[in-house]
Amino acid sequence: MLFPMAVDEPQKCCDVYPLSHLILPFQRFLKQGKTLWCTAIRFAGIKCAKVKTSLAERVILDAQVDLRINRRIQRRIKEAELKVLAHPGEIDYSIDRGVAKSQVAEVLSLGFIKRHHNLLVTGPTGCGKTYLVCAIAHSAIVADHTVRYFRLSHLLELIAIARADGTYKSFLTKLRTKDVVIIDDFGLAPIASRGSRELLDILDERIGVATTIIASQLPVSTWYQSFEDQTVADAILDRLVHDSLRLEMKGESMRKLLAHRDEST
Repeated sequence: MLFPMAVDEPQKCCDVYPLSHLILPFQRFLKQGKTLWCTAIRFAGIKCAKVKTSLAERVILDAQVDLRINRRIQRRIKEAELKVLAHPGEIDYSIDRGVAKSQVAEVLSLGFIKRHHNLLVTGPTGCGKTYLVCAIAHSAIVADHTVRYFRLSHLLELIAIARADGTYKSFLTKLRTKDVVIIDDFGLAPIASRGSRELLDILDERIGVATTIIASQLPVSTWYQSFEDQTVADAILDRLVHDSLRLEMKGESMRKLLAHRDEST
């Protein structure tokens, strides 16, 4: 172990300890200079201390912090079960998608997540909706948010299984704890009455406290027609659309365009 978990409490406020006797697990407390004041070391049983660091010690600690952060990010990406491992820096702006780069940048700033607002992304098949929402999810995870991705059909299947084995309430609780839930392929197939009521349960648990991202081939104005139960549809759309941010994409299928590029090269 490079850094012991605890040290004896100093006899007076300004006793000096080498960093090798302390653990400072948060990178934001590391500053330039040979000494630093840090109230965060209270966790080690020290109420006030001046910490003396060497360059080598700071480099080692930086590396440890970076490793922990990267491990947490990779774990959360795996838990999110994203359909595409997309990165914001790899978004292709060379093709007109009907969405300005400034709009995408605004979404990637994640302000809507901090405000617990929803995001509705619509556009034709293959225009890049899924890639975009997964890139947004990646940014959210790096910013220390928890995320879970579903296709709507798969989400409804999991709900049916949870109801059958008696874990439905536990399933709702897990979804409520996610900062961001992504529902892809929304409205691709008619939503039965039972499924729409369960979807309403999920949205009720999240409204005002978490963010839901919807990706759909259909314009928002036609979503109402996707529900068998029109009364529940009203309630669902009210919760989804209220205080939501919208990105309306357009253009040909990226798969088709990329295939043409490959043929021409």
